[in-house]
Amino acid sequence: MILEIYLIAMSILPGMIQVESRGNHCAYNAKEDAAGCLQIRPIMVREAQRLGIDFTLDDRWNCEKSMRMFMALQMRKGRSNAEEMARCWNGGPRGMQKESTLHYWEAVKKANK
Repeated sequence: MILEIYLIAMSILPGMIQVESRGNHCAYNAKEDAAGCLQIRPIMVREAQRLGIDFTLDDRWNCEKSMRMFMALQMRKGRSNAEEMARCWNGGPRGMQKESTLHYWEAVKKANK
């Protein structure tokens, strides 16, 4: 199961990075205080820390560390399919229930082609 989650997450990361930041590890959205290649907001850092993942606000600017955090969160949450991983990344724990995350998922799929 862990290997399956890892492989699924790795398969969608390139598309998510493209959608989130166009691959720019220096990307910053001041309105949301979202930083780095995966546009990580402070609330996501706090969630990672709550789950015991060693990650800081400054780590958002490091693409490798951001990807590691994404992977660790998917493992801890036990998300087992790409759509759920992407939509919950975009819309929080209830991302699958939010119609607004459908557009994000479609963009990630398109970017991964």
